[in-house]
Amino acid sequence: MNPGPADAAIDQAVAWLLSPDAEGPLLATGDSAAVIERVQSLAACRRMTEGVPCGTCSGCRGLTPDILRVSGAEKPISIATIRFLRTQLALFPLADRRLVILEHAESLTPSAGHAVLKLLEDAPPTARFLLTATLPGRLLPTIRSRCRQLRVPPAAAATLPPIRLPLPTGIGILAAVDSVQAETAAIIGDYLLEHVRRSGPTPAARLALLRLRDYYRVAATGGNVRLATEVLLASLLPFAHS
Repeated sequence: MNPGPADAAIDQAVAWLLSPDAEGPLLATGDSAAVIERVQSLAACRRMTEGVPCGTCSGCRGLTPDILRVSGAEKPISIATIRFLRTQLALFPLADRRLVILEHAESLTPSAGHAVLKLLEDAPPTARFLLTATLPGRLLPTIRSRCRQLRVPPAAAATLPPIRLPLPTGIGILAAVDSVQAETAAIIGDYLLEHVRRSGPTPAARLALLRLRDYYRVAATGGNVRLATEVLLASLLPFAHS
């Protein structure tokens, strides 16, 4: 089987995890799901043979306190969550190292971001920190600077189904101002995040996400929703394929 586009990044993440030396935090950007799955499976196994998890030990069956995983996919990561991680890291690991995974780290609240920075600075040598971010530019620059960055390419295009906006194609998208409701806006958001996951945070995607954020703000405050919708639709023109 030919190696996939993400295989080289996965190999680098595995080498980072298994290194006998103390390693700084790793920030994986892009399509990092496969990196998380591989790193977590290796960190959990208690009877690994030649880099292959046994699949039967307590760790492989999910019974390990040495993997601490937090995701900001559904809601922002709060400072209370980071404080809990700190208390857990103060405990002695059962194995030779503990893995901390912060998925969608760009969703850290400001106070949680500063707490993570302090956590990275004071981390015990037995801890490995894996952060992932679809939009790394939203992370504190000081967090990014402390991390070794790993760009994970998207999966091969042939293996991914096409994604489409629930709106007219081409220039006709500008006439859809009256069809954009809350449900449509949510689908647009999902579309843009999937586009970023596959292709990275392109300038067009970043602009469209900002316009979507503005749309939600205007709708929440009772502003000119029609104007906000027109601006949002204009930002979606690069994605309105025929």
